Amino acid sequence: MTEQNWFRKFARQIESINRKITYGILRLFLRNRPHTIPLDSTKIQRILLFRYDAIGDMVVTTAAMDLLHKNLPGIEIDVICSEYNYHIVRHNPQFRNIFIHKKRLCDILSLVRQVRKYKYDAVFCFVLFKTTYAGLLANMLAGRQSSKITILFEARKKLYDVFFNVHIPLERDKYTMAELQARMVCDVFGWNYTADILTISIPLGESNIDNANTFLEAHQIPLHSPFIVYNISAGREYREFSIEKSREILMQCAEIFSSVPVVIIAIEKDVPKAEKILQVLPQGKYFIFNSNDILDICAVVSRSAMVISPDTSLVHIASAYKKPTVAFYSEMTTYIYEWMPFNVPYRFLVAPNKLEIEHIPTAECVYEIQAMWGEIHS
Repeated sequence: MTEQNWFRKFARQIESINRKITYGILRLFLRNRPHTIPLDSTKIQRILLFRYDAIGDMVVTTAAMDLLHKNLPGIEIDVICSEYNYHIVRHNPQFRNIFIHKKRLCDILSLVRQVRKYKYDAVFCFVLFKTTYAGLLANMLAGRQSSKITILFEARKKLYDVFFNVHIPLERDKYTMAELQARMVCDVFGWNYTADILTISIPLGESNIDNANTFLEAHQIPLHSPFIVYNISAGREYREFSIEKSREILMQCAEIFSSVPVVIIAIEKDVPKAEKILQVLPQGKYFIFNSNDILDICAVVSRSAMVISPDTSLVHIASAYKKPTVAFYSEMTTYIYEWMPFNVPYRFLVAPNKLEIEHIPTAECVYEIQAMWGEIHS
């Protein structure tokens, strides 16, 4: 067994081999007694948040983070990020410490040494997969007296009681992820929840704004001039259109957007794909933007009039900047509704029969894009 995967494999073994015995032994060592909610916020001085996964996950979690800062002024809040999503909060002044979670055992042990000394009063586990691993990590990073908070998983509550002492019952796929996590926070502290109290935010650096402005000026897109973002990258093939599909969509939308530039967003590996899409499109109105810094992409989105994207972080980045959105989903992703845009005008399509988004009819894609653009300009 390699050092890199030891801790995660250990967590998986706990779940799969002799659960009752293993969890019973861990119960004796961890001794997590149930905590009654609402927690007394006057006794909370330090909070730790878990969000060590994808970029989009961090984006939607900024709503819950902002809620904590507004309602608990003066407390210290830290966050554990992944190497991928750290950039979403790297300019956020609300955090005292931003820790980066890495997968190697030596890095995990180093993280424990860095974090444990802060003696957190509450740990919010916003990572909703590999719960055993998250529970182990929460107990390694926080003391026995801390509140370790997760969403209730009824089928495994008795097992997860070993790791978590606060389980919040919330129905899955009923709310967007931003709302789900904000409701979780509100239930923990007994606050009233309304959607209008939430703000998804991504602070930008000056260099990000400058990079976006330089790109747009180079392509003669003036400040305050409307343009559309068309994103082709989603990280997984079942959530991406083929070159041919994107060509069809953009060609059929050409008349709709005859006087509006379109910026095609592509991660570095997808730039050749974007260039092939561009080959058949009218010259002078379609431009490719890519950057290794997600905040450069955020800065471009912040200047746009509308975003078209498969189910990926760009959908949530668009919500952060209040951009109307057309999004495409596959039921190969679980809990689709949780990943819908939040608090913005939007339209969406879901691929039929749990197939890839490639199977969404082009005519339907074009119709929803045209309808969304019409709503913006009605």
